[in-house]
Amino acid sequence: MFATFKQWKAMIEKQIGKKVKHLRTDNRMEFCSTEFDQFCKNEEIMGHCTVWYTSQHNGVAEKNEYDG
Repeated sequence: MFATFKQWKAMIEKQIGKKVKHLRTDNRMEFCSTEFDQFCKNEEIMGHCTVWYTSQHNGVAEKNEYDG
């Protein structure tokens, strides 16, 4: 996941001409690593974790394969 995130970040920043400043995740383990945390710290990306499958709690519209 870390390598994919770095590719996505580079693509998005190139397309919009702005830096990624915030990353909202659902607190699953794919974003949990010392390497990922250090990368975000170096890039000044603020992380925000939500509870799994509770889009009603995070204030952002969300759809996944488990929604009806």
